[in-house]
Amino acid sequence: MILGLHLRLWRASLTLAVLVACVMAFLPEPPRLPGDPPDTYLHALAFAVLAGLSRVSFPDLRAWEILAGLTLLGFVIECVQAIPALGRDASALDLAVDVAAGAALLIVLSPFFRGNLKDQASRGGAP
Repeated sequence: MILGLHLRLWRASLTLAVLVACVMAFLPEPPRLPGDPPDTYLHALAFAVLAGLSRVSFPDLRAWEILAGLTLLGFVIECVQAIPALGRDASALDLAVDVAAGAALLIVLSPFFRGNLKDQASRGGAP
């Protein structure tokens, strides 16, 4: 029961993060952040966060399944940014950064997500 509640909270956080990332990506002029970091850095940060939230939200998925979903999201974002009316630019480099950042975080988290977390929790073991 508690694990189910935690998963719902993680999944709600993931949904909110995806919505925020999409809104920021689709705005014609996204707000400036302190230090004015390059767009590529923001892509890396966003997709690392999305990868981490995806990993804890869906512990039974394999890392490559999560990465495939993140890659699809990055591709959709770049396709929308290619719409001239938005005044944004699509970039294959941004998509590559999205995939690389997601993959890097999934690799870092992989030792913590071996096996089925639900089975570990039911036995009282740590994830």
